[in-house]
Amino acid sequence: MVVSTGMVRESVFKYAWFFFELLVKSMAQYVHNMDKQDIPRRSRFSDRFKDDITTIVNVVTSEVAALLVKPQKESEQAEKINISLAFFLYDLLSLMDRGFVFNLIKHYCNQLSNKLNTLPTLISMRLEFLRILCSHEHYLNLNLFFLPSGSAPTSPSPSLSSQNSSSCSSFQDQKIANMFDLTADYRQQHFLTGLLFTELAAALDTEAEGISRVQRKAISAIHSLLSSHDLDKSCRKPEAKRKVAALYLPLIGIILDALPQLHDFTVSDGRGKGRTGTLDEEQEAANPISQNIALAIAGNQFNVLRTSGSSVSTVPYKQANILSPEITRCLLICFLWIMKNADQNLIKKWISDLPSVQLNRVLDLLFICVPAFEYKGKQSSDKVSTQVLQKSRDVKARLEEALLRGEGARGEMMRRCRMPAGNDRFPGLNENLRWKREQTHWRQANERLDKTKAEFDQEALLSGNLATEANLIILDMQENIIQACSAADCRDNLMGGVLKVLVNSLSCDQSTTFLTHCFASLRTLIVKFGDLLFEEEVEQCADICQRVLQHCSSSIDTTRIQACATLYLLMRYSFSSTSVRYPHWYQSQTLAAQPVFVLSLFSCQTTGCASSAAILQGL
Repeated sequence: MVVSTGMVRESVFKYAWFFFELLVKSMAQYVHNMDKQDIPRRSRFSDRFKDDITTIVNVVTSEVAALLVKPQKESEQAEKINISLAFFLYDLLSLMDRGFVFNLIKHYCNQLSNKLNTLPTLISMRLEFLRILCSHEHYLNLNLFFLPSGSAPTSPSPSLSSQNSSSCSSFQDQKIANMFDLTADYRQQHFLTGLLFTELAAALDTEAEGISRVQRKAISAIHSLLSSHDLDKSCRKPEAKRKVAALYLPLIGIILDALPQLHDFTVSDGRGKGRTGTLDEEQEAANPISQNIALAIAGNQFNVLRTSGSSVSTVPYKQANILSPEITRCLLICFLWIMKNADQNLIKKWISDLPSVQLNRVLDLLFICVPAFEYKGKQSSDKVSTQVLQKSRDVKARLEEALLRGEGARGEMMRRCRMPAGNDRFPGLNENLRWKREQTHWRQANERLDKTKAEFDQEALLSGNLATEANLIILDMQENIIQACSAADCRDNLMGGVLKVLVNSLSCDQSTTFLTHCFASLRTLIVKFGDLLFEEEVEQCADICQRVLQHCSSSIDTTRIQACATLYLLMRYSFSSTSVRYPHWYQSQTLAAQPVFVLSLFSCQTTGCASSAAILQGL
């Protein structure tokens, strides 16, 4: 492999996997025969043998880089050699000193960077290489996930001055902030994960041609790792999950930086106040609640709404390539998994120390998460089942017609053989083209749509559980931000973003469990920030009133009770904050809103008056 030339060299690299396997098995047999299982890894093999291994890795890496600049056929050969080399180093992690193997991985990455100019190809090769290494059974231990990286040094003496105590607190805050960034210390301490995050950040920051496939590969690799951790029996304890989630905290900073590239589900679903034209007219026609009534409850004395888009904040973002909806969901699932399993005290401390600009980015991210995991229900599944059934019936009818007329595949092929140049049914085909079943008009229905009812029911159940879990995590994040707003002076800038996320949550199809917690959170928000809500955020308050009024007519008792209690609290705080300043105006507006509220309370009274009264007494 090192000294061979010509055809011998090509054959050796073509079957490199065989020689790597042979070398690994020989090393394992050597360790077993020499009884070196219990001695330190650094002493198992001689320095000369380590130099030979280093030479082999360098030669193979140079060959991979040389093949990548050649035609497509040679590039496929380079990918195979790259995979073989990755599995070789994967096996070496179980036999040799892991620090030595990490140096080989570092030299591999640096060598490829120096010899390749095409960034998508470079990132793709290194990602495939790292994906194999990260599938190691001791991946978490290799990344030193058990180290308490978030702990700050304590004071050596209780008699320190207040100045030293303040500097220690500032150092601790900076250390917590660094835990959410991909720093040099992180890449050194958590080597493999740091390399993977570096490739992900480079892929998301690149706008070269063909980078979409590379971005998909990077996000899928991280999503697969988190899925394996979640299914790992050794990581089921909350303490273990907190440590694993701490390992992936820098991913939060990468996702926030890539916020402009995420797919906007509010636009694709046609939801939001930025829509114009026919969609707005359809929404108004389908919505029986007048906007003036919502404004009356909100306390807007001018009945004027400011124009606003679907985004939460007005932070300027750079234009970049937009990720597909599937890849965006994978990235958002990773974000929510980390937020759920990480140390909540650490998350609260990080949020409280964030500037208002970064908090608005977090709110933007939560705003996108809400419609991304909206529950679609069984309607889509039943629709697909109907389509499959109808398609099967059409295929059966066409097949019966073909049999009755004496037609079929043989007749079609014979006619095409007699035609000199083309076919009216299949334009562009000539007599040399062989018959293909998928091009005939009796093609079978798509197999992937042919699912049983039990499978559709299972998918609907999983979708509902995922939607509830995701939205509860989003609600917890909003609670942390609200607490940060209470302790900070930037609540005027953040309250509008929090309210928009809540409005977006109430606009989507949600489970009864989530709506119960959402209405409770909304009532807490009204009690804490009632004055700010009805004075500065009148537009958002009107939207909330409109959504709450819609839920007052819900067919579910629990949802209707919670909505009526929230609506009552909104009107009570609206009266206390507005009637004093504008008594005559408020009296006229309340008369307009009173019929809707009375009907809502009457519908609530028929099914759950006692429960609603209990909720109101708790306020």
